[in-house]
Amino acid sequence: MPSTRKRDALIRFFHHFTGESGTAILFVLVVAVICSLVVGAVSFASRFTVKKSGMRREKVAALNIAEAGKERFYAKLLHEDFNPSSNADTCIYDNESFGDGFYSVRCSTGADPTMMTIRALGKEGANTVNLEILAAKRRSIPIPGMAERLPGTIMARANVDLKGNIDVDGRDYDSLNNLVGPGQYGVYTCLSMDINGSAAVGGNNVAPVDKKDIDPVRSTVCYENAAIVPELASPEAFLGLPDGSLDDYKIPPEDFSVPFKGLIYVTGSIGPVHFGESRGILIVHNATNTATLQINQGNFKGLIICDVMDKINGVAEIIGAVVTLSTTTASTFGNGDADLHYSAQVLDNLNAYCENLRWRIEELSWREVL
Repeated sequence: MPSTRKRDALIRFFHHFTGESGTAILFVLVVAVICSLVVGAVSFASRFTVKKSGMRREKVAALNIAEAGKERFYAKLLHEDFNPSSNADTCIYDNESFGDGFYSVRCSTGADPTMMTIRALGKEGANTVNLEILAAKRRSIPIPGMAERLPGTIMARANVDLKGNIDVDGRDYDSLNNLVGPGQYGVYTCLSMDINGSAAVGGNNVAPVDKKDIDPVRSTVCYENAAIVPELASPEAFLGLPDGSLDDYKIPPEDFSVPFKGLIYVTGSIGPVHFGESRGILIVHNATNTATLQINQGNFKGLIICDVMDKINGVAEIIGAVVTLSTTTASTFGNGDADLHYSAQVLDNLNAYCENLRWRIEELSWREVL
């Protein structure tokens, strides 16, 4: 009997867990185990995500801090608070605080100081980012070499009148006014040249000659009836720049002052101008091509672009070239005692004479290094 009772008890116990109520209990247990596993997995994933997000945020913050140091250095370059020298390795900023981190910046150069390798370090928390950037410091308006574009000391779309004692020489001079080569035409015009008084013109290895001696060499020192080229349509076109790129340098005639060293764009007639010791690019131009320039005296080194030249009355020395844009009004070069000398050296280095040209930084490469 006891064995029978034990057997019956085991059968009832088994039926309890395999019957309907037993199935429900097993289901609840299984669900509880699954929920426990899910909650554990979610909790682990959450902790991992939070940690990963924090690390990523610090990584991004360190990158932004390195970029901030680099941009601060660019501002220093653009304002010329720092001018790189050749073959130098300079610490610009060392452990400068920024937000919750800091940055350091170094600048290295080779023989060309305008080509720079910039190393910017940014750090926040345990994350450090090192950037290496190859950058170039360049003028915002790149003035190309102009010697090849200028076939003469004077280049004009209308008639050119030479009077008084003016001396126009197309032979090539250096920036110190020393004769160095055969050069170009003295006058190159789309119409004609008229020469009177004691005015003289030379070029293409011929010394300046006056009216009485010009006939045998006229075609050598002067080119007349040249085709009008599109470059003579505006100052920007002549300099090879997009329309409007010189707007920041425009001033009204009443704001013009001398001496100057830079690019000056006057939007109306000026004169008589006493250059003093000036250099760069002087533009005198308006929308109707009627702005006139009158020069009295002084020394100018560079390029003059005007609509109409309205006499050079006094003693002046111009080394470089003069371009006139008017298609209808003759330009008068005289009546005074002036020297206009062509200089390929000056015309090919106008950027160096235009000290007010703004700078820009061009990034040539950017990478993150270990």
